[in-house]
Amino acid sequence: LLFDLTSCSIEDFRPLVSHLAARLGRPRPFAAGPWDEEAAWFGHEPPSSAVPPVGVYRTESYSVVASNRSRAVLRAGHRKHRPAHADMLHVDVSIDGRRVAFDPGTYRYTARSPWDNALTAEDVHNVPRIAGHPQGARAGRFLWLDWSDASVEPTVENDTLSARLILGTGIEIRRTVRLIGDAVVVTDRASTEGMTVRWNLPHEADVSTSGVRASGFSAHFSGGSARALGRDEEDPSSGWHSPTYAALEPAAAVEITVSARQLQTIFVPSDVDIEHAVRQTLEFAHDDFQP
Repeated sequence: LLFDLTSCSIEDFRPLVSHLAARLGRPRPFAAGPWDEEAAWFGHEPPSSAVPPVGVYRTESYSVVASNRSRAVLRAGHRKHRPAHADMLHVDVSIDGRRVAFDPGTYRYTARSPWDNALTAEDVHNVPRIAGHPQGARAGRFLWLDWSDASVEPTVENDTLSARLILGTGIEIRRTVRLIGDAVVVTDRASTEGMTVRWNLPHEADVSTSGVRASGFSAHFSGGSARALGRDEEDPSSGWHSPTYAALEPAAAVEITVSARQLQTIFVPSDVDIEHAVRQTLEFAHDDFQP
């Protein structure tokens, strides 16, 4: 952030989007706000607002599904270059503009061990994994060998994302992300038992074996037992988040041990009845895994 042209935080890209929309004469996809300041510095009138984007959007390695209140971003697809992180099938979830399940970030490349570029492995990302069958082999701070790419599967629904990851050992993991109303439903299936799913959540989250409650949202786990990892300053995987480089903040790291081969995680706004959301998604809970 070389020029302080807006009061918005560094991770807020709305000033740039608003500026670009004004320059191209197109409506911005959100309401007016302090993010219009950057465009004003360049002499552009704040553009009018458009209807917020709802539906499915895809790039080569990321896919997004969005409703009026909820959004999920799925990391899956072909990589052109060697990976920086082992994060295929990672999902970020936002509710009412707040990130409630998020990527751990980077922290620092040159910190003392164990913090020397430590937030890169799959055990610190929001991914399903099988013990002993990693996505790739780490060979130094920045090098990964034998990495696996996830392929995005075509879907006919405009509220569903689906991707699968075939590990080097032949094990297949499939992750489906659906929006049902404002509920984000993440279903993980594996071709073998022994799957664990992790979520990085706000540090104040109250974790039980079957769900999470926190300010602004709640979550429910069906098909496994959850536990919060005890935070340890010498263990990067125990619940830490780096919002910007060299900054480190606590997070609630939750791991769910899947009882069979399928887990369903549901995120909803706090004013939505989580039990009602669970009943709405029961039809997906017992889908057969098709390798």
